[in-house]
Amino acid sequence: TQETLLPLDVWATPEAFQVNAYLPGINPEDVEITFEGEELTIRGKLPAAPEGTEFIKRELYHGTFARRLGFNVPVDADHIEAHFHNGLLSLNIPKSEAVKPKLIKIQAK
Repeated sequence: TQETLLPLDVWATPEAFQVNAYLPGINPEDVEITFEGEELTIRGKLPAAPEGTEFIKRELYHGTFARRLGFNVPVDADHIEAHFHNGLLSLNIPKSEAVKPKLIKIQAK
């Protein structure tokens, strides 16, 4: 079976990357999120239509989905947080301390 590409919104803040994905009708337990090397993977399966359904129109996707997302800066994989609310999966992926912006105070003499 062919996996569909899960659409994502991704943006960066000074402290972290934020990732959102719509997963309506799916149980959070049926979503697998892994981080390996520099790559985040989200995969799961959207429920199939009841067997024998004769569609008048069929536009919704049913079946497996996956999305891989690479990061070009180090992230703190031990502190990635995933939240699921009303079909919206939200991930907070903190940047490593080494790449977070540092404020340098000017010292007047």
